[in-house]
Amino acid sequence: MADDMIQITLTGSCAGIEQALSGVRGVDFGYRCYLSPLPDGQVSLPVFVPASEVSALRQASGPLAVHVLIQRNASAEGRAMQARVMRTLPPGVRRMRGRGGSSADIIDRYAITNLIDAQFRALAEDHPEHCRTMAMPYRSARGTPVPLYRIGVRGPARGGHRGVLITACAYPREWGGAEICLNLASDLLDAYATGTGLAYGSVAYGAAQVSQVLEAVDLFVMPCIDPDGRSDSIEFDPLWHDGPATSVPVSPPLPECRNVAWLLEQFPHIGTVIDIHHYAGDFLHAWNSLVPCDEPATRGMADGFAATVRGVRGSHYHARQSALSAPASPTGVHRFKLEYGLEPAFQPDWPEMGRIIEEISAGLIAFCFGLAGADTWVEAPLLAAGER
Repeated sequence: MADDMIQITLTGSCAGIEQALSGVRGVDFGYRCYLSPLPDGQVSLPVFVPASEVSALRQASGPLAVHVLIQRNASAEGRAMQARVMRTLPPGVRRMRGRGGSSADIIDRYAITNLIDAQFRALAEDHPEHCRTMAMPYRSARGTPVPLYRIGVRGPARGGHRGVLITACAYPREWGGAEICLNLASDLLDAYATGTGLAYGSVAYGAAQVSQVLEAVDLFVMPCIDPDGRSDSIEFDPLWHDGPATSVPVSPPLPECRNVAWLLEQFPHIGTVIDIHHYAGDFLHAWNSLVPCDEPATRGMADGFAATVRGVRGSHYHARQSALSAPASPTGVHRFKLEYGLEPAFQPDWPEMGRIIEEISAGLIAFCFGLAGADTWVEAPLLAAGER
C-alpha cells in the first residue's frame, strides 16, 4: 500500500531546507511552491511528503523545524466526503446538464477538477459559436493549465458588450463554486440553443430574457481559478483552505492572480468581477475598497441579486459593502464577492448543494440581465414559474 501523504511546513535556512529535501523521495510541492520569509531571517516552505519520510526530515542536519499540518484522509468524515465525489460520468452520459431546464441528467454531485474541465469542453463542443475555451498565459505552480471559458453570442457589436468575469475555487475547500459555474453556463447555453426558458424554484426566466443575457453580456468564467488547490483538497483533506485569495502579499504573485490581472488588461470591457466563495450568505460589493461606497447602481445590483435568491426558496442573503481587503482591481472595475450557502459546512451535502446551485444561478442570471439592460444597472424583472 502506498504511503499516506503528509502536508508539512519546513522552517529554517534556504540551504538547510534544500539539503533536507534532497534525500527525500516522493516530494510534492503542491500548488503553493514558494518560500515565505520570516522576521528572524529564516524561511518556511509548505510541502507534501510520504509519511515514511517525516522521521528522516526531523533528523536532518542543521536547525530545521518540521511542523506536521495535514495527513491525507486523516478523518473518517473526510474520507466519506471524498468517496462521494464523481470521478467519471455515469454510463451513457456525455455531460451533466444544468438544473434550470428539464433534463434528467442534472448536476447532482461534486466532480473532480479534471471532470469539471472535461464537461466545460463538452459544452463548448455542443455550442461552438457561443462557448469558447481560452488558454490562460500562466499555469499553476505545478504546471496545471488554468481553464477559462468565454460565453456569449458573437456579433458585429460584440466589442461594446458588457464584460463580466466570474471566478470560483480560489480557496481549495470551497468545492461547489465549480459546479455553480458549470450549471450557470450549461443552463444559459442549452436554453438559448433550444429557445426555452429556465426555472429555479419560484423564479423563472423566459426565452427572451435568456437571449438578452447571452446577446448583451460577454461572460468569462474561470470555474477553478486554483485547479491544484481544489484537487489537493479533494484528494488529501476536504478542509484544506489556503489559496491565492489571501490578503497577505506574496512575491512573486501567484499564477492564478496573474491570470486575472492579465485578463482584465486584455479585455478592458470587463467592468464586473464576481468572486464565488463559501459560506456566509453574502453578496458583497466594493470588495476592493475600504472606502464607503454610495453608488446607487452598485448597491442596486447587489440588492437585486439577494432579492432574486430569496425568491427561489426564501434564503436570506445579505447585500452589503465588504470591509475586507481583496486583490486590487483596475479603475472602473466593480468587484463583488459572493458567499454561497448559509450553513458552516464547506462542502454542503447533496441535495442541499443542488438547491444552492439553483438559487445562486438564478441570482447570477438576474445580475447579468440587469447589466444587459442599458447604461443603468437595474434589477431583473422576474417571471412566475409557470411563465417559462
